Amino acid sequence: MVLATFIIAGILVVLFGSLPNFATPKKTIYISFAQALGVSRETPVRKSGVLVGRVSEVELTDTGVLVTAEINATAKLFTNEICRVSNSLLGGDAVIEFTGKNDRLPQNPVEDGSRFIGIATVDPMQAFSSLEGTLSQAVTSVSGTSDEIGRLARRVSDLLANNDEQIARVFGKAESTMDQIHAVADNMNDVIGDAATQAKLKKSLNDLPDVISDTREAVNGFKVTLQTADRNLQNMEGLTRPLGQRGPQLVESIDRTAQKLDRVLTEMEQFTHSLNDPNGSLGQLLSDPMLYRRVNSAVANVENLTRQLQPVVRNAQEFSDKIARHPEVLGVSGALKGSTGAKHGLFGGQNPPPNAPWGAPAAGAGQLWTPTRSYGFEGDGRAPYCPEPGARP
Repeated sequence: MVLATFIIAGILVVLFGSLPNFATPKKTIYISFAQALGVSRETPVRKSGVLVGRVSEVELTDTGVLVTAEINATAKLFTNEICRVSNSLLGGDAVIEFTGKNDRLPQNPVEDGSRFIGIATVDPMQAFSSLEGTLSQAVTSVSGTSDEIGRLARRVSDLLANNDEQIARVFGKAESTMDQIHAVADNMNDVIGDAATQAKLKKSLNDLPDVISDTREAVNGFKVTLQTADRNLQNMEGLTRPLGQRGPQLVESIDRTAQKLDRVLTEMEQFTHSLNDPNGSLGQLLSDPMLYRRVNSAVANVENLTRQLQPVVRNAQEFSDKIARHPEVLGVSGALKGSTGAKHGLFGGQNPPPNAPWGAPAAGAGQLWTPTRSYGFEGDGRAPYCPEPGARP
């Protein structure tokens, strides 16, 4: 009995790699595959090559295969790990492996009843069978290419066989060209081989950095010039943009101005035509000496009349001033009423304001008042005189 127990334990060790631990706690997980080639009960489940459990059940569903696996509770599995079925290339047993992580899923520890969506690997034999058509096309393409190469070789052979003379001329020209190239090389060697030429070339190469520096400075100056021109163009754009926006109004204004200028020029033309016309009034005034003398005489008469009217106007002013001061000279009412010789009505016959420059009322004048300096006229009305302040005329 004891011997049978050891034999069974040895067989289990050979089959499973270790003795089954029935006391280890388990977690049940469910993995969905589109296809699970080679997966069956007791298929090992590994993480990074380490055995963490085995498949307990495999069943078909409407969308593929649902695999139930028992995982050691101590195994550190997470819900964002990628589960795939791996098969040996030579048709070995299948293995479910957890490798890699999906960063788009949360990383939570696997609980009892957790579900995964697995990735099924392609059957190697199916892959080879799918490559059969591609390989056939490749073989056909290689065969066609070899046929084309054969036809090309035949054409080249025919070309060489039928154009011996032309090929000979081509080779002759090629030989002549090579001779010319050789002569050019000799000439270059003669030029470059000269010591003076070599010294000049060395000096030119030594001066090359300065030339490059000067060229860079010139380019920078040109760049500054371009930037200045660009700013000027931008300023011009700022000036011309409003003009462009007001283009229709400006054109209309210019058109109106041109029309007005045209009318003015037309009127000027008519006016000059009238001046040049000897039958017109202005033409006769300019061209007829008799009419000019008459107009000149009329202007002189008007000027003389104006000069003669000046004393009359002055006398009228003196007469009106005298009547305003002595109205009694006009009739009986003025003689009975009498006058102080002052003009009435300047302040309504009342005393002046306190700050008036004419002074107090004259004695015996009642409510009338006289200025401190008044002007009157003598009896004949010709010579003015200045009475004393406050005196009655």
